[in-house]
Amino acid sequence: MVKSQNVEAPGPGAQVELLFLHMIPTRDGTRLAANVFLPRERSGGVPAIIEFTPYSRDTGSPEGVKFGAEGFAFVSVDCRGRGDSEGVFLGHGPEEADDGYDLVEWVAAQPWCNGDVALFGGSYTGQNQWTTAAAHPPHLRTIIPAVASMGGLAPGAGGVPIDHQFNWGMLTAGKTLSSRLVAEAPLHIARLAESFEAHESFRSLNARLGGPWGLPDEMNTTPQHAPWRPEWGPAQDGLPGIDVPVLEITGPYDIAERGAIEHHRRYCRARPADQRPHHHIILGPWEHGAAFEGRPQAGDLQFGPAANVDMMQLTIDWYRWVMDGGDKPAFLTDPVHYYVTGAEEWRTAASLETATAGTVPWYLVGHDAHHSAVHPGWLRPDPVDSPSFRFVCDPDERTTMLLEQQPNPSGQSHNPLMELPPNYHDLGAHLWGVDPTSGAFVASIDGFGAVYTSARLSEPLELAGEPQLDAWVVLDQPDADLCVLLYELRVDGSRVLLSPAVQRLRHREPSKGIQLMVPGEPTLVQFRNFHWFARRLAAGSRLQLAVRHTGSLRMDRNHHTGRPDGFETPDDVRIATVNVLHSGEHRSVLHLPLAAVADR
Repeated sequence: MVKSQNVEAPGPGAQVELLFLHMIPTRDGTRLAANVFLPRERSGGVPAIIEFTPYSRDTGSPEGVKFGAEGFAFVSVDCRGRGDSEGVFLGHGPEEADDGYDLVEWVAAQPWCNGDVALFGGSYTGQNQWTTAAAHPPHLRTIIPAVASMGGLAPGAGGVPIDHQFNWGMLTAGKTLSSRLVAEAPLHIARLAESFEAHESFRSLNARLGGPWGLPDEMNTTPQHAPWRPEWGPAQDGLPGIDVPVLEITGPYDIAERGAIEHHRRYCRARPADQRPHHHIILGPWEHGAAFEGRPQAGDLQFGPAANVDMMQLTIDWYRWVMDGGDKPAFLTDPVHYYVTGAEEWRTAASLETATAGTVPWYLVGHDAHHSAVHPGWLRPDPVDSPSFRFVCDPDERTTMLLEQQPNPSGQSHNPLMELPPNYHDLGAHLWGVDPTSGAFVASIDGFGAVYTSARLSEPLELAGEPQLDAWVVLDQPDADLCVLLYELRVDGSRVLLSPAVQRLRHREPSKGIQLMVPGEPTLVQFRNFHWFARRLAAGSRLQLAVRHTGSLRMDRNHHTGRPDGFETPDDVRIATVNVLHSGEHRSVLHLPLAAVADR
């Protein structure tokens, strides 16, 4: 096809001026490499936006062109030790707050900046916005921490070490971004399978994957079992002093949602609501890599038209409101804006807590027959004494690890920043909300988990918040790893993941430190790290709950001895027997968060 027209309208890049490989000094003399994008048509200084990233400053070029064409300066910076920046990259290291502060103040002093500076980015660069803001640089005007991770909480949770920290270490080791190497999923999975067969702890995985990669050994081998890693988050004493407008973005299909919400709640606790007049959080139905796209799809789950929000334009409008005299984005009314899947519409609330009206109990009920995914127990709204369900956690159980070596033609995630590996079945990722229509990790349960299903709902049920499971269990070993998967089963046979949770039982109460289980003693295990979600379940749907052994290639195996994390050996392998109790004072119960549905 040949176009007749001889004149093509110039693209936004024609309106942008570039300062390439600009070296920015920091207080200790280390220089950070930056590309600076400026609007060509400007008179004097303009508001500036910074992103400093371990994923190559070049990945910020599309945003640089976009922001530059909209009249902002955009400064895309390689983190210390990455790309062309000097120094050593330590991953959320102690220098990051100082580097963020110095970047803000250096940019504010440039002749092309009017002194107003904002931060931008998601995931790692969502977290380092909090870190920088907690250092209180005087010229910082606003932050937009999207899908902000938090070490030890998201990705990962419950004290179970995951392979993500090794993938990420390989991705960001050295100076260049190893995205193509990390995308070689068959290589990575083969090494994981070898480690599984050898009963190795994840402490050895660094070497199996070709390491070390120049990171401190502690970062590669220490299990992330704390509710968060203080050295990887913003300074607690700095949170009350963050007095700039804050716009947060996350959602139930964001792999970092637990971390993003923890950042949100810590800030809310540190600074009262009347001192946060311009603090908003958006919980949309988007994947981790689509936070600024508003792409209305998670894996194979497609959402309604209302989910298709131009988040990049909303971001630009926010910056223009805060720094350039524009109107506040009309989308942002109340402090909390969340999308209700199933209903396919947006709701607002004064806080995350007020989005939930209360909880309703659903009791776990067993039976005497063999139980499995095809012969489940029940979820019932009224308590019933019933037999316990027994299953085993066997470190040698191979069903899940064999499944995870199979390509999964559905559920592929999306990330415009870099090439993603081809999709494989992955229980660890499913526990972050990935591939929400998959039933593979329930259908395969036979002897290593317990499944419970409700009767069909007689009317729609709208939920918003975080479920809680109070499970009374008896173990015959000092420790085990359990995960929980909660679904809506729809009348057409499809399913939607509502919320997952996972727990290494020794870490079941992080504030109390390590607490080994007492073999033979009924113990209340409270699962409190479910994903926040909002969904209207349809009449005729069922609830399904699975409590199961992890047994995943992607998660460090527990040999059930109670020895320190990472120091169990092949000779330590024990099978743990789990009994889930359903009777008397030991009734196990699922608490579902009822949505506070306002008149509409």
